[in-house]
Amino acid sequence: MLHKLLPILLLLTGCIDAPFDTQIASPTAADKKAAPTGTQTDSVKIVARAESLVSMFRSEDTGRSWTPIGDGLPENLMITQLDKMGSQLVLATANYGVFLSDPGNMSWQQLDTTSLPSNHITSLYVAEGVIYAGILKQGIFASTDQGKSWASLNHNLQYERVKSILRTGNELWIGTDRGLFGLKDGTEAWRQITNKPQTRGLLKVGDNFVAGTYEGIALSSDNGETWNVVDRKIKVSKLSVVDGKVIAIGMGAELVLSEDMGKTWKPIQDGVLHDNHVSDIVKMGNNLMRSQSDGIYMSQDWGKSWKDIYHFSFSEPFGVLLSTGGSGMKFIRGRRHLLLS
Repeated sequence: MLHKLLPILLLLTGCIDAPFDTQIASPTAADKKAAPTGTQTDSVKIVARAESLVSMFRSEDTGRSWTPIGDGLPENLMITQLDKMGSQLVLATANYGVFLSDPGNMSWQQLDTTSLPSNHITSLYVAEGVIYAGILKQGIFASTDQGKSWASLNHNLQYERVKSILRTGNELWIGTDRGLFGLKDGTEAWRQITNKPQTRGLLKVGDNFVAGTYEGIALSSDNGETWNVVDRKIKVSKLSVVDGKVIAIGMGAELVLSEDMGKTWKPIQDGVLHDNHVSDIVKMGNNLMRSQSDGIYMSQDWGKSWKDIYHFSFSEPFGVLLSTGGSGMKFIRGRRHLLLS
């Protein structure tokens, strides 16, 4: 039986190839007066400005072709994170705060910015209807009313560069430049779980906790009391769970997989010969989808081989955010960031 392909939505932000507004102006009298003797002043002056675009597209063929369906987000949007809240998408940016989509993911609403100290969001996490946002150099804030207002959770937090967030049981964990901290419900005192290093990824898989750090991948099987570095070869930028398997993405082109809840790891980037930055990975049907700075790839054998299914033609690094579930799969392309969720 044939099944209808899931739709994909794509949001473009930033500068694409060469969409320039070019203005041609003749030299003014002031220009001629200021010009030194012998200078050519009769030639035209050309001013080129790269156009900033925000557009959403839909694909019915796994990203091979795209149809524009509209926009609604600000120009020059700098996307940093993507998460889901039910059927809605939550989008964090580096310059406009946080946005919430409608249930169909067709339009976006900017959430409250007046109660946030900055619009630069460095980390985003949604759990049990609460939106958590790490603010650049200014700690962590939470919203319990879908972004209508925000409350600071900083309290006695000493290190306010929040890189990752995880809700576990009755405690909120955050990864910072100086390790992990935890805040139990009903308290205002953060406890220090580890004192180093920078932690950019946090996951709970089974009874294990996995931390992606600048010094490698660390594992704890006793609720964070003790940690062991199980792989020092990769400086982690993000962690993901796919069908119970853990995938770690490095700050370069590294991509590794653990099938035993983080205890051992193996590379899964075979077949991709170049060293373009890998953003993230997600499962769609029986296939793994990954995005990186040059395009979108698909694997039908859990990373043993990859096929290029969509190649980017942009003149500078762009990113892709991917969400699955609900009405299908959505791609959101964000300037300078490659993220899938």
